[in-house]
Amino acid sequence: LPSEAEAIKRHLIGNANRVELDEQNRVLIPQRLRKFARFEKSAIIRGQISHCEIWDEAVLDEEELQAMQIAKRQIEENGVPRGMENFSF
Repeated sequence: LPSEAEAIKRHLIGNANRVELDEQNRVLIPQRLRKFARFEKSAIIRGQISHCEIWDEAVLDEEELQAMQIAKRQIEENGVPRGMENFSF
């Protein structure tokens, strides 16, 4: 693999942690990973089809706002992306 891919792989695998459930069946995220993820108060677990993500609530709100601003700008400049013409909830 290119050196960049090796560095990413090393980071992802090197930060894997085996965790156990506590007495109340909670997963306790190690301090090192909480610091890296910028967890402050509330965490959100979000399903993403094949996996789930754990976010600090405020960080997720910030990321979503930025993503919506980028999407709005792209739609204004280029129209609705192909494949989303009939998208609805």
